[in-house]
Amino acid sequence: MNIVIECSSPHESQYYSDDLPDPEFDIYNAALTATNNTDQLTNSAIPVPRSNETVPVLEPPVIPSSSIASTAENSAETSRTEARTESYIQEPNADLVGSTGNSDSWKYETISNIIKFCSEKKIEDPIEILKIAQDKIIKGRKLELESESGTIEGATNFILVDRENLLETAFVEIKEIVDLRNTLEVQFYEENAVDLGGPLREFFTLVLRQIQEHYFDPVREYSDNYEIVGKILALSMLQSGPLPRVLSASLVEEVFNNSSPRAFVHDLRRGLDALCLYELACHLPTFIHLFTPRDRQKITLKLLTSTIKPQFSPEGSNRRQKESKIYAKYVKYLREAASGRRGDVTLAKILRFCTGSEEEPPLGYQIQPTMEFVERQSFLPTGNTCINKMQLTIPVNEEPTEDALFNFFDFAFCNSYFGLQ
Repeated sequence: MNIVIECSSPHESQYYSDDLPDPEFDIYNAALTATNNTDQLTNSAIPVPRSNETVPVLEPPVIPSSSIASTAENSAETSRTEARTESYIQEPNADLVGSTGNSDSWKYETISNIIKFCSEKKIEDPIEILKIAQDKIIKGRKLELESESGTIEGATNFILVDRENLLETAFVEIKEIVDLRNTLEVQFYEENAVDLGGPLREFFTLVLRQIQEHYFDPVREYSDNYEIVGKILALSMLQSGPLPRVLSASLVEEVFNNSSPRAFVHDLRRGLDALCLYELACHLPTFIHLFTPRDRQKITLKLLTSTIKPQFSPEGSNRRQKESKIYAKYVKYLREAASGRRGDVTLAKILRFCTGSEEEPPLGYQIQPTMEFVERQSFLPTGNTCINKMQLTIPVNEEPTEDALFNFFDFAFCNSYFGLQ
């Protein structure tokens, strides 16, 4: 019996063309307008005194200090952001361009274009910024299939990694990559799946988990691997892997806002900036939110069944009756897994079996995950993570018992290997 778990282009970016005004604020006038909108002072409102009259003394309007401070703070922050953006566009960061000059010159041009575009279009949503960055930075083959019948071609960075020694083999392979902008193509030792997106998502899911355990829980300041760690975090973010929410809040602050970081943090910055992400976050601060820690997305029964949509035959057909019956048993199995009664099987693992990832990618699925019902001898579920499809068997002749069927499910969903024979 075969478990075939095969693999999975980024979403098209949609931009909007709103003009970005560039106002200069007069703090006093802004506060005056906010506090005295209905009592304007004009020349016509000042009476001309007669010779024997005393000129009335006009008291200046009372402006709350809090209004002045708030307006000043907002104006100053706007000016600082604009100044950072303008200064970057005019003069490249020496670390970013690199001491050799031309080898990394693409970074300056690319990051300048992203910063300028987002500033002009008033784009602040970090996910929208990520879409733009992915479109501008990643090159070569598309990241994943756009349809079940399609194919993808183009340059890739091929890496060969060992599931049993994932971090070490991943570090060795990625250190050898000359141009990180090309799409990664992943193959695991002794597995035959062709990576069209699925194994790549699986790789990032597994390697980010191990990076968190080995390098951030707790931090190992003495390690010299943080630059390559930063490169993997950047790759995952830009190539449809999970968001790299592996840093503590205090470490996120040190990475992006500390002028005198520790040595390992400086290495981490250089790794992120291999694909421009550190510099991008410094100039578009909302982008930092994609690094802030939060609890992993909880996969519930409702979320899983609404994500992997069954493709039923027409109502009233004999086949539909068989499909509904096997699907009902699958849902019962999901309830047992959700309650912890199926050993190591979790709902997140079932989602990974179908899509290669234990959570929805930050930019969404290119192909909606589905469940297909097939007639065959084996009742072992199969998954094709390239097209996000799971297959369940409907009985041709004799139907297995519920216990036997659930054992098939257990074996499949605990399987970690593509193309297991």
